[in-house]
Amino acid sequence: MQRKKKSNSKMWIIVGSVLSGLPLLVFMLVWVHKYKERKHLEEMEKAADLEEALHMTTVGDTKAH
Repeated sequence: MQRKKKSNSKMWIIVGSVLSGLPLLVFMLVWVHKYKERKHLEEMEKAADLEEALHMTTVGDTKAH
């Protein structure tokens, strides 16, 4: 009887660890994705600042690059 109780408590420790680890994993994946996205946007903005500005021309009632 004691052996069954011990293995049952081990199972709940494993289940609890997995269930509490999943939200942490999801949080980390979202954070890494946002970090990479932000860095990519910063690189694009930096490149846009260094390159030649595009001239705007009017075509009919609209402006085009």
